[in-house]
Amino acid sequence: MSTEGIKKNLGTIVLIVVAVAGLGYTGWKLKLALADRDEIATKLEEKQRELTSLKRYRPFPSNENVEALRDNQAVMENLYRDLRAAAARDVEVPEVDQVKFATMLGQRLSELTRQARRAKIELPASFAFGFSEYIGVLPPDDTELINDITKQLLVIARVAQLLYETETLSITSIDREPVVIPAPLMEGLDPLPDEPPALFQRMSFDLNFTTTTTGLQKFLNALTEQDWMLVVSRLQVTVNSVSYQIPIAGVAPEPSSTQPPPMPDPTMFDPRMYDALMTDPRMAAQMMTPSATPTMRTQERDDLAVQMTLELIEFPETTADNTPEQDS
Repeated sequence: MSTEGIKKNLGTIVLIVVAVAGLGYTGWKLKLALADRDEIATKLEEKQRELTSLKRYRPFPSNENVEALRDNQAVMENLYRDLRAAAARDVEVPEVDQVKFATMLGQRLSELTRQARRAKIELPASFAFGFSEYIGVLPPDDTELINDITKQLLVIARVAQLLYETETLSITSIDREPVVIPAPLMEGLDPLPDEPPALFQRMSFDLNFTTTTTGLQKFLNALTEQDWMLVVSRLQVTVNSVSYQIPIAGVAPEPSSTQPPPMPDPTMFDPRMYDALMTDPRMAAQMMTPSATPTMRTQERDDLAVQMTLELIEFPETTADNTPEQDS
């Protein structure tokens, strides 16, 4: 076609080009739409198969079953309440401040030390039963911290009483879980979202003591009989054999060297009457003759070196919105 012909039919040519481009674009969109339709159809088939699979189960999630699921919260609340009532009671902490806690601590430590001495249980020097950081020092003026360390003091006093009553030989250490005041939030930072309240709270204690096999059995049994829930989460026992001397039954011990010698029979010859320095060989032989009858015998005993982690488990009371109450 000549240039003059192109000029005359320019409009027609432009229309044809635009129409072809439009048809191409429409075809491309149609292709995408068909692909999306195939994908949607595939997903729909998968959902249909899942629905068919669910319908085969009994019971099918009908309206009645949905209502039953909604009642699960009430059922769980009742179970939690029953568990809390059957498990154990919480430790009742008296209202104390810094000065009252320091006074209570001094009284309890003195009482526990006297009881250990009466029970002939060996304690380390200046033993503070895990509260050495508060000896002569007031705790921080924080109500929650004072309540927690007071609760720890009550628990340790109870555990020490059980050790005293169950053939414990010595106490090496008692450590408690550290209680710290939460650090204040830095200026400009948003607070973290509150975590859901826990169904139970725990407080751990580490005990190191020496006892006998029977004593350890009695101590573990005594823990299960307490009003509080005290759970042993770690127990490591090392057996140490110990030898010691005990008197033989029915055999009188030899007179002590500190006792005065018996009075001599005047009718018998006694070298001491004539030989004060005991140079007579008969006197030396008499003094060096060993006892023919033993009065002591050696016996062995297995002492148990016990390392134990003890945890106090408490179930907090529920609030009006049926969630466990958090400490303020």
